[in-house]
Amino acid sequence: MLKAAKWLVILGSGWLVFDAILIVLGVPNPLFGWPLPCPVTLALLGSGWLVFDAILIVLGVPNPLFGWPLPCPVTLALLGSGLLLLALKSKAFERS
Repeated sequence: MLKAAKWLVILGSGWLVFDAILIVLGVPNPLFGWPLPCPVTLALLGSGWLVFDAILIVLGVPNPLFGWPLPCPVTLALLGSGLLLLALKSKAFERS
């Protein structure tokens, strides 16, 4: 599970750098015209940190970030904002 968390965070971080470059260049998101930062990016980062938080909970290790509770509020904010943007912009939630 630790490897999965690591790869989700690496992928999400890479996408976040890519999103930042697009924002600076003024280029729209090539993925369905969604807003930047991309909801997929935020969901990847949030998912990676959520898996990492789950590992900390199972092992009984306290949160290294300011001693905040687990799951970490930052994790939930990243995951929540990504999923919220995805729900608002996705055609899957519209009637045909």
